[in-house]
Order: sequence, then C-alpha cells, then structure tokens
Amino acid sequence: MMVTFSLPAAAVVVIKAQPRAATVTNVTKGRSAGDHFYTLSLVMTIICSVFGGFWGLMCTIPALFLAISAKTDAAQGRTSSAKTKGYIALGLNITAILSYLGILILVIAVGATSGVSSSGLYDYSYYDYYYYYYTSYYYYCNAYTGNR
Repeated sequence: MMVTFSLPAAAVVVIKAQPRAATVTNVTKGRSAGDHFYTLSLVMTIICSVFGGFWGLMCTIPALFLAISAKTDAAQGRTSSAKTKGYIALGLNITAILSYLGILILVIAVGATSGVSSSGLYDYSYYDYYYYYYTSYYYYCNAYTGNR
C-alpha cells in the first residue's frame, strides 16, 4: 500500500539564500557656507530701521545683499569672491555704525547748544527791548504831566 500526500501549492516554500551585493555610498559633505557678516548686516538693518537711523540703511541694505551673495559664493566653492564680498559687507556695516554715532553726537551737540543760548524760557533781547521801550514811555509821559 502506498500513501501519497498532496500539499497545496501555497504550502510549498522555497528559500534561496543569496549573498547581498556590496553597496557603495558616496557621501560628500557640503561646504560650510559660513556667516560672512550676514548676522551683523541683518542686526544693523533692524537697528537702523527701528531707531530711526535711516541714513544707515543706505549702508546696511547693500551689506545685507553682499553677505547673502557671499554665502552663496562660499557654498558653490568660490571662496575668494566670498571673502571679498564678506569684507565689503563688513566695511559697509562699520560705515553705518560710525555714521549713526556721528549723527547722534551731532544731534546732541546741537540740542545742547541751542538750549544754552535761550535758556529754554524766552529770548532776553526781545524782553529787554520792550521793557526799555515801556519804561522810557512811562518816564516820558510822567515828565510832562508832573506825576513822578
């Protein structure tokens, strides 16, 4: 007597062990773009906008664009161009700082000298002129009427 077993086709499992292929991964680290005075340019632009140094914006806005351009150049590998643009941005920021301080000192000096000349109350020459005019008229009228 012969016994046959029949298995359904889904029950048959074939396992093939194959070695994995070697995977080569090239990892290239991007260049560090650096700051190139971008943060300084941004902070100076905000300070000049908020505190009324609008003349400083003529320096800080171009410095901001140059710093962004320098970061782009550094990321693309053009380091000499990035350095040049970064230093130009630094020079423009220093110019903005110096002009802001210079005009601030000028405003304080003008305010201090204008307060000294008139003492903040009234103009003495105007007061003295009318005081003299009034008193001379008073004496003139009393001299002819006999009232002293």
